[in-house]
Amino acid sequence: MLALSSTTSTQLADVPTSEPTILARTLVGAAVAFSAIYALLSPATSAPATVSFPPPSLAGGPAPPPLPSPLPATASAAAAPASPLAPAAFVAPTRAHPSYPSLRLLRTPDQFDAFVLAANRAGYLAVVLFHAPWCEASGRMEAELNRLSRLFTSRRIVFARVDCAMKARRSGSSSPGVSPTASVDDQGNLGAAAGGFGGGALSLGLQRCDLTQLHRIHKTPTVRMYYSNNCVDEVIGCRPIEFRQACSDVCFKFKL
Repeated sequence: MLALSSTTSTQLADVPTSEPTILARTLVGAAVAFSAIYALLSPATSAPATVSFPPPSLAGGPAPPPLPSPLPATASAAAAPASPLAPAAFVAPTRAHPSYPSLRLLRTPDQFDAFVLAANRAGYLAVVLFHAPWCEASGRMEAELNRLSRLFTSRRIVFARVDCAMKARRSGSSSPGVSPTASVDDQGNLGAAAGGFGGGALSLGLQRCDLTQLHRIHKTPTVRMYYSNNCVDEVIGCRPIEFRQACSDVCFKFKL
C-alpha cells in the first residue's frame, strides 16, 4: 500500500499544471490586442469620407467671377431708391383766399354781382349782410359777422355788407340817406318787437338803395348766403346763434 500510494502521487505530480494558465493568458492577451486594434481603427472608419477637388484654375476650367464686395453703409444708403412719401406727409394744395377784406362794403349792383360771382367761381361761400346804420340789431349782427370772419379764416367763406341807407346815384357814386318819413326813434319802435327793422315807413328808406330793391330786402338786418350763384340760406333779424348755426350747416353741406 505504501508503495502504491507513493507511485500514484508521483504520477500526479508529473502532470503539467501550468497549461491552463498559459492558455488563459494567451486568450486575454489576444482579446486586449484585438480591442486595442479595434479602438485604433474605429475613428477612421466612423469618420465620413471626404473628397477634395482641385481648384478650377488647376483643373483647367474657367475661374468664376469674383464676388462683389459689400458697399459701405453710406454708399448703400445713397444708392437705395427714395421711398414714397407717407400719406401724412403729403399736403394737398389749397386755393388762395380771395383778396376781399372782411365785411367789404358793396354800394352798387355791379359791385355786388362781382363779389358774389368771384367768390362762387373760386368755390367760396359769399355771406352778405343787409343792414341800416340806425338799426341797433344791425350793429349786433355786423359785430357777429366781424367775429365769424376771423373765426372762419380756414374755411372757404367770405363776408360783405350792404348799407341799406346808401342811395345810389346815376353816376355810380353813393351818398348816405335816411328815411324821409320816419325819425330814428320811430324806426326803432317799428322793428323792436321783431328783432330788426322793416315794413311801414322804413320801407320807404330802404327803397333809397338800389340793392335793397333789387334783392327785395324788406327788413334789417338780413343775412343771405350765396353759393354756385344761388341764395342757399337766409337769416332775418338779429339772431346770432341761428346765423352761426346756418353758416356751419352750409359749410358742412358743401364741404367748405
